[in-house]
Amino acid sequence: FWIQFLVQQNELQERLGHIRDLASVRRLRLLDAVESQMFYAEASEAETWLREKRPLLTSTDLGKDEDSVQSLLKKLEGLERDLGAFQQTVGRLAKLSLGLVDRGHFDSTKIGQKQAQIEKEFNELQTLAKEREKHLLESKKVFRFLRETEEVVEWIGDQTAVAASEDYGRDVEHVELLIQAFDTFLSGLSASEGRVSSCIKSGRSLIAEGNPQGKKIEVKLVETQQAWDDLKELAHARQEALAGAKQVHVFDRTADETIAWIQEKDATLTSEGYGQDLETIQALVRKHQGFETDLAAVKEQVESVVEEAGRLAGLFPDAKDHIEVKHEECVDVWSQLVEKAEQRKDKLQQAEQLQTYFDQYRELIAWINEMIAKVTAPDLAQDVAGAEVLLSRHQEHKTEIDTRADAFTNFYATGNTLINQGHFLANEIQDKIRVLEQRKHLLNDTWERRKIIYEQNLDTQMFKREADLLENWIVSREPTLQDGKLGESIPQVEELIRKHEDFEKTIEAQEDKFHALRRITLLERAFQRQQEAELAARQAEKERVEKERVEARKRREVQRITDERRREGERRQGQRDLRPGQEMNGGIEISDKPTSVVITDQDLQAPVILVSNLSGRNSPVDTQNPDPVESDYSLARSKSAVIDFQSLRLPHETADSPIGLQKSSSISSLFGDRLNRKGDIKRAESMKSDLKKPKRTPSFTTRRRTQSFRKLQKLEQLDQLPPVEIQGILDRKHELQSGGKKAAIRSWKTLYTVLCGQLLCFFKDQDDFVASKAATSPIIIFKAK
Repeated sequence: FWIQFLVQQNELQERLGHIRDLASVRRLRLLDAVESQMFYAEASEAETWLREKRPLLTSTDLGKDEDSVQSLLKKLEGLERDLGAFQQTVGRLAKLSLGLVDRGHFDSTKIGQKQAQIEKEFNELQTLAKEREKHLLESKKVFRFLRETEEVVEWIGDQTAVAASEDYGRDVEHVELLIQAFDTFLSGLSASEGRVSSCIKSGRSLIAEGNPQGKKIEVKLVETQQAWDDLKELAHARQEALAGAKQVHVFDRTADETIAWIQEKDATLTSEGYGQDLETIQALVRKHQGFETDLAAVKEQVESVVEEAGRLAGLFPDAKDHIEVKHEECVDVWSQLVEKAEQRKDKLQQAEQLQTYFDQYRELIAWINEMIAKVTAPDLAQDVAGAEVLLSRHQEHKTEIDTRADAFTNFYATGNTLINQGHFLANEIQDKIRVLEQRKHLLNDTWERRKIIYEQNLDTQMFKREADLLENWIVSREPTLQDGKLGESIPQVEELIRKHEDFEKTIEAQEDKFHALRRITLLERAFQRQQEAELAARQAEKERVEKERVEARKRREVQRITDERRREGERRQGQRDLRPGQEMNGGIEISDKPTSVVITDQDLQAPVILVSNLSGRNSPVDTQNPDPVESDYSLARSKSAVIDFQSLRLPHETADSPIGLQKSSSISSLFGDRLNRKGDIKRAESMKSDLKKPKRTPSFTTRRRTQSFRKLQKLEQLDQLPPVEIQGILDRKHELQSGGKKAAIRSWKTLYTVLCGQLLCFFKDQDDFVASKAATSPIIIFKAK
């Protein structure tokens, strides 16, 4: 029994061991299955994540503007960070799959393939991320370029409105102010040229880099360059026009009384300069800080004035207009004061930086004055040696001047840099540069003139020395010729003959020196050139007088022919049969009594406007076919509803029958008096009138009609624009600028608005509408929604 028990015990132990072995194997296989399933689960999550991110990287959306591109870049940065973080997951999967494969996992083949696929997709995502980043950066550059271009084009448009202005002033003083203002405008234009060049250079760089939107960039470049060229052409034409306008106003001033302009300036801000040294400037800065503190009390006073103005306007409605004027004037003065205070603060800060530059200016001016004193100090030498020494010393001065050339060049370059940066003392810096250039030119010119004088003096002294030597030689030889001994014997005579022959040979040897004295000295040559120049000037003056005489005769002949044609036209007009009493024709009523003539927009095709020429006569001019001479002055344009004339009559009428001319509708001079004529205009052309009490002086233009100006004025052609359809007061709020950018100032403004065809124009008030002074750029409402 015991043996059987042991056998069964051994058998049980063997079976138990076998079961344990099978359990261990089962456990290992289950562990492998768990690890493989964990791998597959993580791999599935990784594949899902990669598939989710792929559409974000393969998207063709590169943004619609700079902000959207920046947003996409930020999203891409986040995605790249996610990819970087996900790389750890890929590494963990790789480590897990490698362990399973190395351990001989039963599914190692599929595990390796799955890992390879995940790594491939991950690498593709990284490549796509780099490519998308590249494309987005290119798109960002394009949108930045387009934004800068839009800003430049918009700025050019604003400047074009200034350059295309038709305001030529009221008198000489006014036009001089306009010229000064326009010179400042041109300086700003020159200072801003670098901005345009930078924009164009940026576009060229993008094209050179092979940007996909190269054609669009090229179009923008051409548009910007064309707008800039047109602006410069308009500015040049405006400058010429203002110069011509000044001449016209000089003529007007001879017939009108002198007008005095009194302009009050703020004593605190404008009476003081910006200091001549650092201590003075710093003291002015401290003083200005105290001034800004005092502005608080001024502000309270201004607010009190505004509040009182509103109260008084409600109490006294009849004085509302006057109160509003004072109210606006007070607010404007306050705004200008605050602005001037800020400007002065900035200018004082800049003045501190400018002192070093001005110190260098004073040093160079002092050196120039010293050199001029050195150059002009010596007197002319009276001998050859002194003249040579003087010329040598003068050349040493030139060497010293040349050594200072770099200092002047650096000074000019620094000044021009400050001017180009828009320094508030740009004009003063320009004056310093101009004065220094003038003084430097004066120094060089003085040195050159002195050099010429010294060379002429040296040449003259050499001539005098040679002449003195030859004269002394002649004097020393004269006793030989005056010797009365003729010899007392043949040998003596022969000896005297031999000596005389030797003397003649000596004279012949000196003959070249005497011929040399016949040369023309530098002083004589300069005098000859002066005489030739004076002769040429007299001849040129004679030719000019003769040419003027011929031109005057031609003008008299042209005037005679013109007068004959005018008299012939009047004679033919007088031959027309007119019924006594009243006659109605083409909307014009004529009677023997004082009456009025009503001309509607449908009666005439082109306005007949009286132009006052320099001779004092008024003659009708067809605006569609202006005379080439008289068109130098623009036709009178006005919005006046009634025009009073001293006489507007046909040839058969007497001076006692004045006729009033009334226009049926009020149309701004911005669009011209577009009166459409259906009848015969010869009657209107034959009318002659003398203004009794002119309401206003006819305007004129001296602008040269350049190509860009004609393009700009295309909308102002009298025979092309439709009449005014609606006009009145509107409130406007400027929300967006071109390119979708928000406007800097987005407040409501009340503007006088005119609708002409598809063009909506804005003016400050009706008077500005009459004077053609636009408050802002017009809006084309064609196909507007």
